[in-house]
Amino acid sequence: MVKLVDIIQPVEKQQIRAEGDDYDEAKAALSAQIPEGWQLLSIVNERSLPVPFPRAS
Repeated sequence: MVKLVDIIQPVEKQQIRAEGDDYDEAKAALSAQIPEGWQLLSIVNERSLPVPFPRAS
């Protein structure tokens, strides 16, 4: 008989926004908003987007 145990977590995405005078300042402000237990997946500069990025509700 084989018994297995797994640790799972929900997959949820949330968008956050931040501004700063330069990239490093904006990134620090963005990082400060990441809730405990969450992981940063990507950073997108809004100026490089072809269409407006949808806001999180």
